[in-house]
Amino acid sequence: MHVESLGFVHDYEVGPLRVGYTVVEEGLLVFQRHVERENNGLNYATSPRSAYYEITTPSGTRWAGRFVGGVEGLSGVFATPCPKTVCVVVYGQGYWIPTENPKNYQSIAAIPIREIHRVPGRDCILIVDYSTITMFDAAGFRWNTAHLSWDGMEISNVDSNSVTGFGWDAASDRKVAFCVSIPEGVATGGAAPFR
Repeated sequence: MHVESLGFVHDYEVGPLRVGYTVVEEGLLVFQRHVERENNGLNYATSPRSAYYEITTPSGTRWAGRFVGGVEGLSGVFATPCPKTVCVVVYGQGYWIPTENPKNYQSIAAIPIREIHRVPGRDCILIVDYSTITMFDAAGFRWNTAHLSWDGMEISNVDSNSVTGFGWDAASDRKVAFCVSIPEGVATGGAAPFR
């Protein structure tokens, strides 16, 4: 299984479940979004589609997981700023998993995940959905922007200080520019129905 490094080093291996893996004897961790009402009153659906991977750590610890997918979006396995943490995304649903202690995983709130970007010159990544940007660093979740778009964003540039792009303003039927500062996650511009 290919791990997208994004320029980060990682000290684990990811592969498909090996032939002969017995769920009953060896166990299978299930990673799924914790369903709760979001502050806008919507529930986000998950799909019956899942991915199954086996993770091997440098200490030789091996565990397997079923990663419940979203309904659309990016899929892949990504290295993170922490060499012992993996980010698994299945049909737009993401999981931030410490490989040595996978039961302490975090469901990534951004859904569906459409893009992942490394921030140049910083040990952090940006996770983009239809209307927000979320930042993670080696310690995990750092910030999430307010809504920057009604539905869909285009990222124009990511540098060490900011991310710029365009969000959709349905009320005026046009794209509007936004800028988010990388260190703090403070956004200017953009458009959203929940402002």
